[in-house]
Amino acid sequence: MTIDFGILRLVLFALLLPLGLILRFGSLPPSSGIGLGLPWTYADEEIWKRSNRRFGELLVGWSVWLLLQHFIGMPWEWIATLWAPLIITLVASLSYSASLYQRRYHTLRVIREDQPSKPFPKRGGWFVVVLREVLPLCALLIPILLVRSLYAELPDRIPIRWGLADGPIDWRWRDEALAFLRHQTMKIYLGLFFLESAYLLLKWVRGFRQSFAPVMLTRPHWFFFFFKLSWVVLFAGVNLGFVLHAAKGKPLSPFLVPGAILLMILGGLVAWDTHRATYVPPRKERVIGSK
Repeated sequence: MTIDFGILRLVLFALLLPLGLILRFGSLPPSSGIGLGLPWTYADEEIWKRSNRRFGELLVGWSVWLLLQHFIGMPWEWIATLWAPLIITLVASLSYSASLYQRRYHTLRVIREDQPSKPFPKRGGWFVVVLREVLPLCALLIPILLVRSLYAELPDRIPIRWGLADGPIDWRWRDEALAFLRHQTMKIYLGLFFLESAYLLLKWVRGFRQSFAPVMLTRPHWFFFFFKLSWVVLFAGVNLGFVLHAAKGKPLSPFLVPGAILLMILGGLVAWDTHRATYVPPRKERVIGSK
């Protein structure tokens, strides 16, 4: 059974465009369940509306990009059709809603339930746990399971320059550079996961039992999360891009772009946060006799 990727592209267009238009021009309440359900958006009605409008604009842009690909006859590419637009949409939506909350309340920690004016949603804290831990784990495990279901051999046992015209694959050949990159991304992710788990456990032991999920919303935790997620994206890009496109003999570098973009965004956030923390505005010298 073969998949008609041209039809699949049109199906994605038909799903994304109406949803994007509804979010952009509609005024759905949070109880509708349709929208960008984040702890920051649930805490404020104005932030909910503006975040969903931006999310709708991103979905409309994604759908227009799919339609443009269809009309110009661009061949199906995972990186151009799904991978890169999905990463851009997620990062832009998360950062925009968080920036709105940051500018209004001067913190990324959502307001707790003991403040009746802006209650913290009961499911918001656990949503953050799922977003920070379960989502990166799924992004790491899904490529592994997909690769293992398509190929019995490990991804680093497939030659990079192999093509259909080259005949059978020589499984005795091994690409050491790919093996190093693949194994190091795995080790870095596991190391980061262990460090974050140890840090959160220490927080819990020191008396954060009642606010375990909200404490994960602090700025250092989000920087740590984006850094870990960028390595997950790199790992998934290596596995999916290399294995699924090995038969076409295409280079591996385009599939590393989403992870590299995340790392650059993280670097910009850290640099801006460091600037805000260390910048001291110059004091104006007082002139004698002036008011």
